[in-house]
Amino acid sequence: MHKKESPYKHLWIREHRGGGFDVMVYDPEVRQYALECLKTMTFADAAVANKERFGKDRAVSKSALHRYWKKHRKTILESWSQQGP
Repeated sequence: MHKKESPYKHLWIREHRGGGFDVMVYDPEVRQYALECLKTMTFADAAVANKERFGKDRAVSKSALHRYWKKHRKTILESWSQQGP
């Protein structure tokens, strides 16, 4: 017996998937600025600076910065060490 797929399945999946849109992954300008800020600022200060520059809708939160840092810390630190002072 063949089951017919619901035409609304994609809407349910979109509404119930874990997580959301990750600005640090999909917006390279925001990511670059945020990582530059993290060289000299705390996560909270970098989030505030990011919000001032890009506005509320485009800015990255302190939590998102920290999640990105935890996931990509090794790569970020390697790139910083290659850039030099």
